[in-house]
Amino acid sequence: MLHKDFPSNLFVYGTLKSTSAPNAEQKFLLKNSIKMGNGSIPGRLYRINDNYPGAVVIKGSKERVRGEIYNLKRPTVVLKRLDIYEGCSPKDTKPTEFKRVLQSVQMDNKEFVFCWVYLYNKPVSGLEKQKGVL
Repeated sequence: MLHKDFPSNLFVYGTLKSTSAPNAEQKFLLKNSIKMGNGSIPGRLYRINDNYPGAVVIKGSKERVRGEIYNLKRPTVVLKRLDIYEGCSPKDTKPTEFKRVLQSVQMDNKEFVFCWVYLYNKPVSGLEKQKGVL
């Protein structure tokens, strides 16, 4: 049983977005969630490689990472699977490339909602800033 205060929202900005190239994890997410809308977090998006980006939160930054907000129908099941996909499950070697954290996300309607978000967890020096970020 899920604790009533356990957050069931997820903010995605990369390969899990509905507008990204279709993949198994994205299809799994879309099947097991309801899209709440679009939003952003303060920070910067970096090109990790040709396949995916990584977001880093920069508090107070005017730069924003844009993404989609989902309400998960089965949060524990979905997050467990996505933790494996993002390489930050309990079995993954530490430090992991990504980490899942709770983050305040500003929706496009200016409301704020707490969401889980996968943030890049390695040094960004030498990485290219991803284009298309506000």
